[in-house]
Amino acid sequence: MIKINKYITYFNNFNDNTISNIGGKGINLVKLTKAGFPVPQGFFVTTSSYNKILSDNFKDMRVYFQRLELLTQDNLMEIKTISIQMRNYIENCKLSDEIKLEIINAWKKTGVNKFYAIRSSATAEDLTNASFAGQQDTFLNIQGQENILKSVLKCWSSLFTERAILYRIINGFNHESVAISVVIQEMIYPQVSGIMFTADPINGNRKVITIDASFGLGEALVSGIVTADLYKVKLDKIIKKQISKKDYAIYPLKDGGTVKEEIPIENKEKQALTDKQIMELSKIGREIENYYKQEQDIEWCLYNNKFYILQSRPITSLYPRPEIYDEVTHLFISFGHIQMMTDIIKPMGISVIKTAVPFGKLNNNNESTLLKEVGGRIYTDFTILLKYKFLQDNIPKIFSSIDEKIGHSLKKFIDRESFKKTNSNKKIITLFGVPNLFKFLRILLGIAVNIIFRNEKNLSAKMDSNFNELKGKIENLLENKHGVEKINELQKNVFCLVIKFLRIKMIKYVGSGIASYKLLEIFTYKWLGTKENLSKISKSPDNNVTTEIGLMIGDISEKIKGKTKIIKILENSSDVEFWDNINSIEDKEIVSMIKRFFKIYGMRGTGEIDITRPRWNDNPTQVVKLIMSYVKNSDLQNPRTEFKNGKSIAKEYSEELINKIRKCSFGFIKVVIIKRLIKAHRNYIGLREHSKFFIVKILDIMKSEILEEAKILKNKNIIDNVEDIYWLSLSEIKDLISTGKMPYDLIKERKVLYSNYENLKPPRTITSDGEIITSLIQNNVPKGAIAGTAASSGIIKGRARVVLKLEEADVKKGDILVAPYTDPAWTSLFPIISGVVTEVGGLMTHGSVVAREYGIPAVVGVDNVTKLIKNNSEIIINGNEGYIEIL
Repeated sequence: MIKINKYITYFNNFNDNTISNIGGKGINLVKLTKAGFPVPQGFFVTTSSYNKILSDNFKDMRVYFQRLELLTQDNLMEIKTISIQMRNYIENCKLSDEIKLEIINAWKKTGVNKFYAIRSSATAEDLTNASFAGQQDTFLNIQGQENILKSVLKCWSSLFTERAILYRIINGFNHESVAISVVIQEMIYPQVSGIMFTADPINGNRKVITIDASFGLGEALVSGIVTADLYKVKLDKIIKKQISKKDYAIYPLKDGGTVKEEIPIENKEKQALTDKQIMELSKIGREIENYYKQEQDIEWCLYNNKFYILQSRPITSLYPRPEIYDEVTHLFISFGHIQMMTDIIKPMGISVIKTAVPFGKLNNNNESTLLKEVGGRIYTDFTILLKYKFLQDNIPKIFSSIDEKIGHSLKKFIDRESFKKTNSNKKIITLFGVPNLFKFLRILLGIAVNIIFRNEKNLSAKMDSNFNELKGKIENLLENKHGVEKINELQKNVFCLVIKFLRIKMIKYVGSGIASYKLLEIFTYKWLGTKENLSKISKSPDNNVTTEIGLMIGDISEKIKGKTKIIKILENSSDVEFWDNINSIEDKEIVSMIKRFFKIYGMRGTGEIDITRPRWNDNPTQVVKLIMSYVKNSDLQNPRTEFKNGKSIAKEYSEELINKIRKCSFGFIKVVIIKRLIKAHRNYIGLREHSKFFIVKILDIMKSEILEEAKILKNKNIIDNVEDIYWLSLSEIKDLISTGKMPYDLIKERKVLYSNYENLKPPRTITSDGEIITSLIQNNVPKGAIAGTAASSGIIKGRARVVLKLEEADVKKGDILVAPYTDPAWTSLFPIISGVVTEVGGLMTHGSVVAREYGIPAVVGVDNVTKLIKNNSEIIINGNEGYIEIL
């Protein structure tokens, strides 16, 4: 084995090279060499050399690092200034004689007459969770001792390019903890160079290899001076060839350096790789992917008709793909987008949801096989349903009202020739079975009866009474149950009771409210030719538990306005001392109001479908911030008054609509229909939020029961912390109780994995091939505007307040809320804001419905809008056409 020196090591030192001494790029070159792939050879200047430079110049470098620690991604000018200073400083540092001698000896050993590519290799580079690709500099066709030594210093200095500094700030890497090695690799003088992805980098399809190819060195492609050929290979077949006009190429000079040359006219539109070479290269790509067991981003070149691999790194931007166990392509839909909660969910939260779903289960204890954990989120397999022609037209329509882009993606998937071959001609009864189909028909009949003639009163009180009955049954089931027996009861019977309750007591009422509105849309458009402003009919409905959250917070804020002492107590309270401070308030009416709010709604919170997320009872100060949003907006109208005004607007619009319909032909008949639909809609739509409210209350009971078991395990010293239980599924919790052994190694792996997943953006739809099916919303969008789904009518201009987390909200009267999503916990902000824009959602999701109730414009389903719109910028949102303009 070749000897490793302190400052130098070689590509074929397989056993002694580590990421800490040669960086991520270096490790990958060593692995590729060891695996036998054709890699041009060379040596590394190790991180020990870089660390020696730092220690020799410690005093000055420490000052620079301290300045870097104070910067955020918004300090662009400061980043530019310190980047220039640090790079100049490092490039003018003097190499120690020892380092210089070792570099020269390695160069002589490798070949003094050769030309080299000199690249940086940072310790936080080409990792599985962050590639850092392109952050440091590369120097090509370098020859001679002095040029190589200068290039080493330049590589070290490139650790502090503006882009590298900014990338580390954004990704949370400490500047001082990242070291850098230098790769000194023999130059190859290629006919063709390029990049190969072993998955489609645009849509994520893992069965597609994507190749970019251009003449000469790959720097022409990287620097953007040429548009490369694009080839796509799927299942050993070329499925796409996009031959570009290649005007220029970069070639090495005989005396060192590179030159940009114009490509001869006869070669400008020539295919850079032959079909045979494309297939050969794609085969190498699959072999490298199989070696790493992960999709790869590969730099390659062709010299004397032989391919060489210059680098391979993980593709870190791909969303994980769902696991399946057959050869058919499945389509999965994001549960989080439907539920307006796209954040990552811990394993226990995922397990609870998968257990609660009544379909795709062998028995009540099992988790549904139709739901998959993908990237820490839940996705539902809809492939079986989509095979039935009866459902192929209807399912996309249903989903379009929930999220327009999901509906469009479903239609695109259904229309594929490859999917049409799998269609089933079986009747719908075969899919659902007679009992389930009968239950479904009963629900439809109940909805029809509600809309046509049933007039039920005091529905909210009736639902509360029904829920209390359900709660009593659950408490009886769990009484005197402990350990595994209790978890079994939760899995088997509690979920069955909840599903039965929702099916029998709730769905027909919620369905009546939604169906009556859809019918109003259809008839209004058919008879009047427009449905503009129809959303006014939904303003301020009765029986809405979510609206009541905002009203109760408004009541509390009205009561404490001007009471400086109480406001100070609330604002200065921590979660730990909150209730002691509340009880110290002398005004007992205010104390009573706050306690009543938490008694009714304390189990709520953001992301509440995840049982592991903290509730307002856990973090009561979150509610204080909502109260203060009202208190600090002194010109805000009393929410009760605003609610009353909303009812008046709905009544006025209803009368206006009826008068217009009356003037139509056969108007006297049509008016009867419209009146009945308005009455049904107003009566039932408020109950839309009850289902989720009741589910959250059940989740709160379940959480308390599971945490009781966790406390017992902690008291027995089986687990370190009660919340460690969140990292296990319900079945794994039963195993833990039975064995008394906590799988902390497994939990450690999951925490690392979830940390990687947390910042990934979950797609609305994804196939089992990993393909993300995207869909553009085609609206009448002005040039430069951002398109979304029109969810609540109206046009408003105002200040954008970008809020990523509810607890960080700082909104003023008239602001336009820009958020990833809104769930019921966000409702208290709606009386304050003048409009809402969200990344996810559709016509019937939470933010849209509440926006219509409050009569404020809303545009939803706008991808990346929290990044596209800057906080405090002035925008116009058009809730009629569905777009946003940044002024």
